[in-house]
Amino acid sequence: MQQLRTLDVQALPLEMPSQIEVDLSVMEEADSIIRVSDLAIPETATVLTDSEELVARIELPRVAEEVAFGGVEGLEEGAEAEATDTEEPAEE
Repeated sequence: MQQLRTLDVQALPLEMPSQIEVDLSVMEEADSIIRVSDLAIPETATVLTDSEELVARIELPRVAEEVAFGGVEGLEEGAEAEATDTEEPAEE
């Protein structure tokens, strides 16, 4: 899902908010979200963006599980041994 970076607002020129602050401290739990409807918009402005648009979301980090293969090391050592056995002696 795409997070919202811009917000369409309608207001009189002198009443147009120069910025809209988002309080992220309310997002205390995993998978918390803030939608446009949660923003503190001045009464002199009207939001034109859909009120259900996502502004911010907390996502838990994804951790890849390490898988250990017991036979891999033995195969690598065996491959190295074969490589040294097949090397031709240097000609003098």
